[in-house]
Formats: sequence, structure tokens, C-alpha cells
Amino acid sequence: MRVVHIQTRLEGDVVLPQRLLSSLPRKVALFTTAQLAHVRGLLGEQLREAGKEVVLTRMRHTWEEGQLLGCSTLPVAVAADAFLYVGDGEFHPQALVIGNELPVFCFNPVSGKWCRFEEGWIRRVKRQRKGALAAFFGAKRVGVVVTTKSGQQRLSAALSLRERFVDKEFFVFLMDVVVPESLEDFPFVEVFVNTACPRLGFDDFSRFPKPVVNLDDVGIVW
Repeated sequence: MRVVHIQTRLEGDVVLPQRLLSSLPRKVALFTTAQLAHVRGLLGEQLREAGKEVVLTRMRHTWEEGQLLGCSTLPVAVAADAFLYVGDGEFHPQALVIGNELPVFCFNPVSGKWCRFEEGWIRRVKRQRKGALAAFFGAKRVGVVVTTKSGQQRLSAALSLRERFVDKEFFVFLMDVVVPESLEDFPFVEVFVNTACPRLGFDDFSRFPKPVVNLDDVGIVW
């Protein structure tokens, strides 16, 4: 089946609020979604005029510097004091919070509102992740969730777990759409490893019948 990707743009001017600019530290790593790639340069100018140093970096699986994917929760190797995400919703900036220690500021150009992610949410996510990792390393029977979706299928990486963790018994569950509730029929599994979209291990954590970790959590970068 042929897949065609068409990039769209958010129309209109994007002006960063003065209160946001005043709240940002000196060195800022700027990120936007693909829909705002055409104004990334203008956003950088606004930041520099406010006395900020702007850093752009290219993340894995992206086309250009400054583009952010919500499904990538890996650490960002960048020398900055904070992240600034410009775009709508919280799905994308949450990925920065999950994989990094820097403060994350967000500006929604549609609503005109800005915020800084709350420390409580960050602590809860990281505590959840730490507990799931402890469950994985202590488990003997591990379920591995693999999707058949194009771009997310990581069967070879899933099978490599058997070579890396020889003291564990792995059971591979292959499906198209990952439905965590369908795994309730396998109570002998002590913990799950998610090899599909990494956000399943965070956003849908409570839907899994047992703790769940992602591939990169156990040292396998997809």
C-alpha cells in the first residue's frame, strides 16, 4: 500500500508573549511541530531580540532541526537551560519531559496561552517509570508487545531481548493495534516490554494488566 505524507502549515502570525519571554532562561532549545516549521526562524528572531540564545538540534526520526515528534522519548543531547515548545496540545512537549531533566515551557499559538510543565506531573511519570523498571529486572516471565504497523514494527529488536536477558523467559504478543486490555488473558506474565510507539508505555500505562517498560528503558534504542 502506498503511503503519502503531506505537510500542512498553521496560518497566521505567531508572536511570543512578553511574559513568556521574560520567564525563559538565557539559553533556550527551540522546538515546534512540522506545521510550524515555516515560522521557526521568526520565533528564533523574537527570542534573540529578547536577549536569549537559541539552540536548534535535530532529533531522531525527524526531517530537520527544531522538529519535535511526540513519540520520541529519548534524551536530547543539547546544551541549553530549558526547552521551549511552540505548538498546540501537550502530547509533543510531554516527550521532552519524559526523556530529559530540563524545564519545559510551552506556547500554544492557537489559544495564545503559555505554561511551564508542573513538577508534580514530572515526578509522577518518573516514579512510575522507575517502578516498572524494577519490576522488569526482577521478573522471570516477560511479555513483549510487538505491532505490525509500518514504522513501528520492531520484531527483531523484540527477539534480541532473549539474547541480552538470558535469565528471563519471553513471550511475544504480535498485534496490529495494541490493545492493553487484551493482555489480561495471560496472568502468568509478570511485566511487559512495549516495542511499539514508546508513548504506550506512558500514556496507556494504567491500561496494562502488569507494569510496562519500553525498549529503550532496557537499553535497546529503536
